[in-house]
Amino acid sequence: MPTIFISYRRADTGDACGRLYDRLAAEFGGENIFKDVDSIPPGSDFEERLQDEVAECDVLLAVIGPAWLTARDEHGNRRLENKSDFVRVEIEAALQRSVPVVPLLVRGATVPAGEQLPSSLRQLSKQQAAVIHDDPHFHSSVDWVVKRLRELDGPAGGAGRGGPPEAAHETATTGEARPGERLRGRAAGQPAAEPDAGDRSAAGGPRRSGIFGSVGGVAATVALALALLVGLGWLGVWWFGAVSSEGPGSADVQPERWERNQIILGGEDYLEGTILLAMTAILIEEEDPSITARRKYRLPEYIHLSSLRAGDLDLYVEYTATMLAYEDFKVRPSTWSNEAFHTPEYINELFESNPKYRGLMMLPHFGFSNPFAMVMARRRAEELGLLEGDRPPSLSDLARVSKRLDAAEPRQRLVCTGMPNFRDRPDCLRGLKQEYEGLTLDFRPSLHNEVYQRLDSGEADVAAGYGTDPQLHHQDEKYVRLRDDRGFFACYYPAPVGKRAFFERFPKVVVALHRLDGALTERDMADLIAEATDLGLDKADLSKATVERELDAMARQFLIEKGLLSRSAPSQPGI
Repeated sequence: MPTIFISYRRADTGDACGRLYDRLAAEFGGENIFKDVDSIPPGSDFEERLQDEVAECDVLLAVIGPAWLTARDEHGNRRLENKSDFVRVEIEAALQRSVPVVPLLVRGATVPAGEQLPSSLRQLSKQQAAVIHDDPHFHSSVDWVVKRLRELDGPAGGAGRGGPPEAAHETATTGEARPGERLRGRAAGQPAAEPDAGDRSAAGGPRRSGIFGSVGGVAATVALALALLVGLGWLGVWWFGAVSSEGPGSADVQPERWERNQIILGGEDYLEGTILLAMTAILIEEEDPSITARRKYRLPEYIHLSSLRAGDLDLYVEYTATMLAYEDFKVRPSTWSNEAFHTPEYINELFESNPKYRGLMMLPHFGFSNPFAMVMARRRAEELGLLEGDRPPSLSDLARVSKRLDAAEPRQRLVCTGMPNFRDRPDCLRGLKQEYEGLTLDFRPSLHNEVYQRLDSGEADVAAGYGTDPQLHHQDEKYVRLRDDRGFFACYYPAPVGKRAFFERFPKVVVALHRLDGALTERDMADLIAEATDLGLDKADLSKATVERELDAMARQFLIEKGLLSRSAPSQPGI
């Protein structure tokens, strides 16, 4: 078992560390975790005992909250300047003994700059940091740490205080369309229990050289796994997955532009994609001003994975359901609406299972899903009796009306409009008719910007829109969204996708993108799309420079108002 030392300030992050300790103690045994300065027997030499505890551990977790750096004593002096400050003693002891130190950032904290730290602690600013999220993502931050530590706690590792290592957990993944044992608990609706906050805790192990330095034994494994898995989301799943075979996606070829700190981001040719591209570029450039994030707007759909593998792109925002739909992954369409298949860890398992895509990874999604939405003009829904009572109308209600009209004399058929590919896809109209028995719709294709016009004119009774359509959020007096009460439609969560080598080379990109973890709502995106439309940014004849300038200004203002951006430095031009 690995031994763990958690270093923190009680007033800063005591509750979060209590929960972290409880979880790790339950998994690895309390005897493998240093409990706290409170557990040092009276009369013991405080500094000597702390140093001994650190020396015995495999890894030290330095939990950093908003007040960690600025905490002051009763005399108004900064605690870190005191050589007897227990946090300073703990981290100094780890650094001096080559015990890996992993900064864990909570509540929006960042890694202190070297000049903000005493000289003996400045190495901390160079350590790869990870993020522990608040609820509702606290357990998802910790779940994967515990899980991967259990998988790594096998014959390759050494025995800690808890005795001999246990058998390694089987992590092989096939190309079949199932989440596997790793996701089954959550798919069944069994979230991890939330322990009460307890005493402060702690841990330690041999120090790595850089992010992927050469280190051996369980100490290196534990340190690297924790550094990259906690809160850096699913990045560590790839870095520590058993990836041995080389494929087109796994080659760690580094483009020459990386040496100049230039990266290329891509976005598809629709407003939502271009808005998300602008946001990611702005956040990356703020987090690391040395990076020039070049943009490629309005790229054709479905070329991005091949562009990533070829090195033409470094990062783009993709939707989880789009990943599941790739034929190479053989994921059954009937599972696309299951939330368990839309986690970054499952998408990364798909990448890992296929040599063609090995070396790619998806980070945590941005919070909102943009699924298909079946929409009706409110007046038409009233005519069909779908708005009776307080309950919003559902697709089951529409199916009952459709069945009644289809059996009437003369026979009547409801007309549905949507993008041409909506008709034959198994996750669209074809599957929808099978899921909702009795639903019979005549389909008439339209461009997306025409579907609401078809509803207004009466040419269509129902339209296939998207969850982030501004009409659904700004014109609810005119349109009504039918509830997908059987949960048929797939989830479309936007999330960053890039090469593993890219995230290794630019770790601050990961830190920047974590600001968007769960940060955006469907309404946020609808508002932004409406604003972009009002600015005319959906017009194909606009110059690229105009689109880039207006999009950046709009996205920057949104990020500032959302509290996700602290300053407004100018962005780099697109390409």
